[in-house]
Amino acid sequence: EFNNRGILPFIKTQGLDPEKSYKISEINKISARSCFWGDGLIFKGDFLNNVGITLNIARQYESAVFLIEEIGAGE
Repeated sequence: EFNNRGILPFIKTQGLDPEKSYKISEINKISARSCFWGDGLIFKGDFLNNVGITLNIARQYESAVFLIEEIGAGE
């Protein structure tokens, strides 16, 4: 639970091109398990800007760091 209310934090990005695709990777993991179900997957900028991602962070002072890479047409 987050803040003892069962609320998991979510993040919406800003400024990503809605038509482009982006790979999200969690870096500096504490354990082998990511706090994001979509770690390593590719998402459209529109999804990341408008829907966002939910993080499985259970403790108040836990944090996560993500790398968001634009995926080119040739990749």
